[in-house]
Amino acid sequence: MTLADAERLASKTPQEIANHVYANRLGNGGPQSGDGWAYRGSGYLQLTSKSNYKARGAEIGRPLVAEPDLVRRPRDGLLSALAYWGASSSTAKIYSNDGVFRPASGLSAQSGRLMAILAC
Repeated sequence: MTLADAERLASKTPQEIANHVYANRLGNGGPQSGDGWAYRGSGYLQLTSKSNYKARGAEIGRPLVAEPDLVRRPRDGLLSALAYWGASSSTAKIYSNDGVFRPASGLSAQSGRLMAILAC
């Protein structure tokens, strides 16, 4: 992005900026699709992109692609965060009090249990 591009975007609305920045990436359509704004970072882990909304929606059994605002609600936001956490637990790290990042273990199982409890 050039300085001229940045200056032009600075005068746009948040929706227009998101639609431009996230266009044609990670399952999103072009700027005119509105996907950049619809699938903007939301929920407890700032879930972003149509492909992530689709994957997390399938994992929690919720229509997140059809209704992206669900991620912005407490229950579905938490469920989608847990699903993302569980799906990426192989690379997840936990920050300990001694300042050292350590690999997390058992995150998929833990997030799965929490999701089952919340689904009741």
